[in-house]
Amino acid sequence: MKKIIGIDVGGTKIRGVLVDLNGKILEEKEIVTYKNHKKDLDSLIGLIERFNSKAVIGIGVGVPGSLDLKRESIIGFSNLPGWENFKLKDFLKNKFKKRVEIENDVNCVALAEKKFGAGIKYKNFIVINIGTGLGGGIIIDNKLYEGRGNAGEFGQGKFFGHGKNKSFEDLVSTKALLMIARRNGLSGDSFKILEEAKNGNKKAKKVYEEVGKSLGEGISNLVFYFDPEIVLIGGGLMNAGEFLLGPARKNAGLQFGRNVKIKQVGLLKNGGAIGAASLLM
Repeated sequence: MKKIIGIDVGGTKIRGVLVDLNGKILEEKEIVTYKNHKKDLDSLIGLIERFNSKAVIGIGVGVPGSLDLKRESIIGFSNLPGWENFKLKDFLKNKFKKRVEIENDVNCVALAEKKFGAGIKYKNFIVINIGTGLGGGIIIDNKLYEGRGNAGEFGQGKFFGHGKNKSFEDLVSTKALLMIARRNGLSGDSFKILEEAKNGNKKAKKVYEEVGKSLGEGISNLVFYFDPEIVLIGGGLMNAGEFLLGPARKNAGLQFGRNVKIKQVGLLKNGGAIGAASLLM
């Protein structure tokens, strides 16, 4: 049986899967991201070695940030220090003597959603991935839209008229959520804030309402420009479910008057890694 290794390098975790040519997961593993280039590269190598065998025909890797035109290295917007301009594709090809493809991490999520997830029946949709940062992927006419390497980097866009020159990521991300939580007198990480919201804490709910409102406003802008059939939301912050999606839906159609379906991605856990593997299918 031929197999493919898919790796999703995230800001807090590196997730790997071993899949068959139909995308069925045969094995999976998750490890912590240290945000130290040498340590994380060693972790990536170790994860690939765990899955590697003669049956493996290639390795796909999803990485945060924008890539060069040849899809060989990260050139900007990465939340992983030390990875910029590192020739990851060549490094892995020389190390493992396998075919290697790399792509932006959220583009990988979009590919996975198109092939195996909530985007199967849609020709045009957008994926927004919210975690440590915020990124996006765009499917147009059933194909991934890559532009010149920066397409989908929604997190860096100045969408909002708040008078504070803030980016989408400044207002919708884990770091944004925690900043708003501190402002409301709440402590702990995002998991604790979510638990408090589930337990009925009004301040915690208000935090998600504020982040969700900003998410809806950002979606409103994207709908105006791309007119997608649906917007799919993924990433670690989507553990909050309707605490986040409810306010987003409420605000998404207000600015330009265009309503759009907003749903959670179908592959919340392994979408990025499966999408990375799909680069070789």
